[in-house]
Amino acid sequence: MALPGELERVECSAEGHLGPPACDPGQVCARSVCTACQAEERCGNAIDDDCNGLVDDGCHGAEGYGAPCADDAACLPELVCVGGACTRTCCRSEDCPEGWVCGVGKVCQRAPGLALGGLRAGAHCETGGVCRSGRCEGGRCVDTCCASADCGAEMSCAAAPAGARCRPAQAGEDGAPCHHGGECSSNACLGEPAPRCAALCCSDSDCGGAAACAFVAGGSACAVYDPAGAPRAKRGEPCGAHTDCASGVCEADRCEGPCCTDADCPAPGERCRPLPSGRAACRP
Repeated sequence: MALPGELERVECSAEGHLGPPACDPGQVCARSVCTACQAEERCGNAIDDDCNGLVDDGCHGAEGYGAPCADDAACLPELVCVGGACTRTCCRSEDCPEGWVCGVGKVCQRAPGLALGGLRAGAHCETGGVCRSGRCEGGRCVDTCCASADCGAEMSCAAAPAGARCRPAQAGEDGAPCHHGGECSSNACLGEPAPRCAALCCSDSDCGGAAACAFVAGGSACAVYDPAGAPRAKRGEPCGAHTDCASGVCEADRCEGPCCTDADCPAPGERCRPLPSGRAACRP
């Protein structure tokens, strides 16, 4: 048993029928981390949030993960309807309920017939079965990500065609001069007139005042533009071409803005929706 204040993060596995509980009293094992019990049950996540010994009790038939849907209204408030099923956007597989992983398009997807372990990206592995993502490559667990903080030691979050994912860190740290993405750990080389390796991001607030969170293939990264050049429009502002926008994307005469989760969408009622490109954008 961990003493109060001794550890900030205690990893765990779900309790079984034999042996002591995985977490201290007043905690529940949620996505492989001991977490304080909640006042109310959170429907559809396959976790006993309120620690009363029942999962999803009092949900009154609310549609959880995987429930068929025609639109978001058919799902729980924190879920969205993607491909005819209720799910949610994610950064890594531990953002998803047991038996689900963060897949293409940064949405939680069921992992049929796949035994999932609890090891995070970067942990040493021999088979995918010990990894939370179910994937082991080059002797390391790999997973989707939004930023390098989602990855383990000696790993970085890199843009990829199917969405950003953790991979072994390479030369080209954030801010280093570059000519193309392959020279950067993030696989993103952005900015004008002097391109530099760019850190991946979820919104402008991740980039500081001198940079904007711009769309790149398979993700989004912080781009620094020449302050002496023409100002670029922010998300939601009018535009006539992609180059008018700091994000690099103009749709329906308005600049789009990247996101990873609903928390990245500043306007009330907007949700972070996955796009076919593997990226995601805020939508009403």
